[in-house]
Amino acid sequence: AEVNGLHIFNSGTTATGNGATGGIAGMIKGTVGDAGTQGCLVTDTLVEGMVAGGIIGKGDNGSVTYGTNNLTVKNCTVAGNTVIKVPDLDLSYTSIANFDGIAAGIVGDYSTAYQLIIEDCIVKSGILVENGKRTGGIIGWIASSNIAAKTTITNCQSFAEITSFRPAVNAGGIAGVVNNRAENFQLSNSVAGGSI
Repeated sequence: AEVNGLHIFNSGTTATGNGATGGIAGMIKGTVGDAGTQGCLVTDTLVEGMVAGGIIGKGDNGSVTYGTNNLTVKNCTVAGNTVIKVPDLDLSYTSIANFDGIAAGIVGDYSTAYQLIIEDCIVKSGILVENGKRTGGIIGWIASSNIAAKTTITNCQSFAEITSFRPAVNAGGIAGVVNNRAENFQLSNSVAGGSI
């Protein structure tokens, strides 16, 4: 799959529960990408929403009748002049009671009770990841206390420029926030460059 030159904007908020925006999918479970040389490519695209990811906005926490509850993102690239950002909002606007902007190069938010695998993904130099309260080069927010909720990030690279002007920001070259059981998070053979 390839997305090139779009402006993908979601005006929902985390308070209303419909703010997930992604270059390939806003919210999903299953597999994105494949074992080939290029699973997904997002290039020269503006991805903008309260939960924004270059490939996936948010992992779906609902149960499925067929298939899997897990999410695998493999062989995906974010390139060109892509910008992944939380919109500029008036933080005094009181109806946004749960303001929690999340932005990341590959997956914005994965706060589910299931497994996440991100493998062989690249966020190239020149990509901007902006304005999230939880902001990461690969993933913005991982949260679950469930023993089955394992996250594995393998052979990934992020050279994104990560910026935020929000108060109490958490930002990282790979992950903005990892808030689950320590034994359930595995990071290997991955590189963070760019700037924070």
